[in-house]
Amino acid sequence: MDRVDLLIADTEIAGMGGIEMAKRAVAMNPLLSVILLHDRDKEQPHIASLPNIKSMLAKPASEIELMQAVEGIIKECGRLPEGRRYP
Repeated sequence: MDRVDLLIADTEIAGMGGIEMAKRAVAMNPLLSVILLHDRDKEQPHIASLPNIKSMLAKPASEIELMQAVEGIIKECGRLPEGRRYP
């Protein structure tokens, strides 16, 4: 069975919502890392304190911001070769 290591979710997903999705996914896989995208204009300080939230990016996040967040998580897990950088 394949394991998911990273979830990237929008806090404003219709239906369940990204926060609830992240909570459920982490309950199934406690090692899951999560990046949440949120509306720049909405204050949501409680989200950052949720377990496994490794990064929060305001929408619209740039490609570079997203790559840097992913790179940070990979480095934290020890799986990015030293010296590897995104532009």
